[in-house]
Amino acid sequence: LESALKIHRNNPEYNLLMGECRFQLNEMKDAIHYFFTAVNARPKNISGWEALIRCLYKAEFYEEAREQVLQAFAFTSEKPVFLYYLSACLFALGKPKEALLYLEKALIKAPRQLRKLIEVNPSVLQYIQVVDLIARYKKKGK
Repeated sequence: LESALKIHRNNPEYNLLMGECRFQLNEMKDAIHYFFTAVNARPKNISGWEALIRCLYKAEFYEEAREQVLQAFAFTSEKPVFLYYLSACLFALGKPKEALLYLEKALIKAPRQLRKLIEVNPSVLQYIQVVDLIARYKKKGK
């Protein structure tokens, strides 16, 4: 029996899996390397970008994470999920007003993906403005 996944250093799936392993082991530098390789091989792959951004964010490379969010947004036809990641980065960089603007855009375009923001930055729910904004869009959604 031969595996369906061909093990190859340039294989995006291989790099995503290796990156995820390194991420789980808290070996962020290696994880970032694997995720960058996966994204370079398939720049339209949303899950690759998400993995890279989550990793950069967890490693507290907020400015780099923000830059990668902008790249991801461009390469993936402006998928709204990246607005949540951009908002998280801006909160981490101490830019709450700008972060709230992107959070509102995200809630308008993809309210069900709010969990992406909360997964990467649970402390965002400590901001009263964030809770108010979420509540406003939950009411509109019903």
